[in-house]
Amino acid sequence: MSGRFIICETCGRVTSGSSGLQARTSPSEGAPSGMGGRGGSRPSRKAIKGAAPGRRKQASAPPPPAEIQRRMALRQLSGDDAPRRLIVRKKEQRKAAFALVIVALILFTPVQDPLVDGLEDSFGNLLDLVTPSTTHPLEASYTLRSTYEYEFGPSSSDSGFMYKLPIPQSERTAAGFSDILATKTDGGTIPAPVLQRVVSMKVGSGAAVVDVPLTGGVVRDSSSAITLEDGYSQVFWPAPGGTGSEDCQYGRCLIWSGAIPQSSSIESALLNVEYEIESYSYTWWTEADLPSSVTG
Repeated sequence: MSGRFIICETCGRVTSGSSGLQARTSPSEGAPSGMGGRGGSRPSRKAIKGAAPGRRKQASAPPPPAEIQRRMALRQLSGDDAPRRLIVRKKEQRKAAFALVIVALILFTPVQDPLVDGLEDSFGNLLDLVTPSTTHPLEASYTLRSTYEYEFGPSSSDSGFMYKLPIPQSERTAAGFSDILATKTDGGTIPAPVLQRVVSMKVGSGAAVVDVPLTGGVVRDSSSAITLEDGYSQVFWPAPGGTGSEDCQYGRCLIWSGAIPQSSSIESALLNVEYEIESYSYTWWTEADLPSSVTG
């Protein structure tokens, strides 16, 4: 121990309070004049207030023996002497191993097949509830109504008129009006599916009550025309061909003709036409769950 300073014999630090601080910040005797700051002295630094010398942070005291014995007795009663952190870690490891086994069973064994099928069925049912579903072929039956009107008057003389309305073919297929969709290399044919079928065609000046035949070969000339309810118009369907005004030059047609008598007001003639139509929509997807009635 120095006569001027109190020095710790363990670490060699000066522990004499402010006098020790002064010794640490002032140049020692016999030091060269070139060391330190200007004029041979070291620059002074402010001390930071801290704990008193000799004091150190000590750990908490261990529990008394009675407390240690009590804890050991509780562990023995619970049937497990392992620390709690080890128990938690073992449980986490068991859960991870169980999850790994489940994933391996699902991905790498045949057990996944019924599970995947069940999930697909569940998702399919859910999609059916939230999205519209389509089952092919789609069928629709509807009535198409058209009205043709001819007005005339006032006039002091009669006014004649004539209108030619095409008679549709009864069936429209995927190959137009042909019954054959394609021809095979061996000479066989593939039938064309029907997309539209005209069931009936009716006409009349009020209610459509006159049936018009859709099959070819049925002819009604002007000499046997059918008079409508208005009393001054008539309909007939001659054979296709010919060049006269009462002929159908481009295929089968219905001719509506008549004469509105003289009148002091506007008179009109009406022709109401109704078509009963059936339509079909097909799909050619090769899905395994499509109905067997799908063509293609």
